[in-house]
Amino acid sequence: MSTAHDNARVIDRLAREHERSAQVRATARQALRNSGSAADRKYLTMAERGYGVPHLIAAGCDPDIARRIVSGRTA
Repeated sequence: MSTAHDNARVIDRLAREHERSAQVRATARQALRNSGSAADRKYLTMAERGYGVPHLIAAGCDPDIARRIVSGRTA
């Protein structure tokens, strides 16, 4: 019984962490969207639609910026 309870706690903790990281990425992307150029907004839209770093680079995005957009970091 203890193992099942421990597993449930771990699953709950991981779900909360995943939700927090998704919120951080969304906030960072919104900040980029508000302050960026039209090209930056295009790359953000691509990332939100599920495109990864290689796709953004192929579309003309700088590799470092592509990694930051996909990871959700602004700085």
